[in-house]
Amino acid sequence: MSVSKTILIGNMGKPIEVRTTQNGKRIGSFTLATSKKWKDQSGERKEKTSWHNVSVFQDGLVGVLESYTGKGSKLYIEG
Repeated sequence: MSVSKTILIGNMGKPIEVRTTQNGKRIGSFTLATSKKWKDQSGERKEKTSWHNVSVFQDGLVGVLESYTGKGSKLYIEG
């Protein structure tokens, strides 16, 4: 048995986009920016931003994201 788990903490790049399937199920999509900060060997500060495409398939969670989040919102995602 193996377990694979990812935790992302970052900011939404844009508000959630919701689409509806033919059978009425709502699916939400958005981008999430995560940043890594460090100092290189010479002491210079560096920062790298990575973008993640996130899809949400649970209708209740799509509704919460629609109501309470927007561009720049800080999110904690685990899965």
